[in-house]
Amino acid sequence: IDEGLADVTLDTLINLGKAVPMVVVMPHAYGTAAGTVDIDHLDMLPTYTRILLEEVIPQVEKQYNVTIEPNGRAMAGLSMGGAESMHTG
Repeated sequence: IDEGLADVTLDTLINLGKAVPMVVVMPHAYGTAAGTVDIDHLDMLPTYTRILLEEVIPQVEKQYNVTIEPNGRAMAGLSMGGAESMHTG
């Protein structure tokens, strides 16, 4: 949120009437138990993908009324989050 200003971007889109209803999920995700200490670990991206698909998304689907249709979902990230998005997507 601090670096990418997601809150500012979303607030601006809402104020301009350009945002559609959405649930934004921003996990603090590294794909390693050590977090940033082990960020270059070879298994980080595959582990992140597994955690996202097997843990985070099912929990979001359970707690919120979200679509399961691919055209109703998006994934984005900044820096490492961008790499995770590209790998997972």
